[in-house]
Amino acid sequence: MDAAYHQKRYHFVQFLWGMLIGFIPGRFMQCGYKFSRWYDMVWMEKHIGEHTEKVDPVRFFILTVHLSHF
Repeated sequence: MDAAYHQKRYHFVQFLWGMLIGFIPGRFMQCGYKFSRWYDMVWMEKHIGEHTEKVDPVRFFILTVHLSHF
């Protein structure tokens, strides 16, 4: 068995462990390219508490670009 197999197995065990302790996984397929090979990326999310305070609404700003800067 080569090193790539052990690396994939290690990452899979980490992924399963995260799910066991309550993390929600998300996977991005082939989002990174390095050393002539595509890599997947996994995001793990876990809610650690309720949101109790009221937040302000989102404010949108209009971005103006002056042509004199180019």
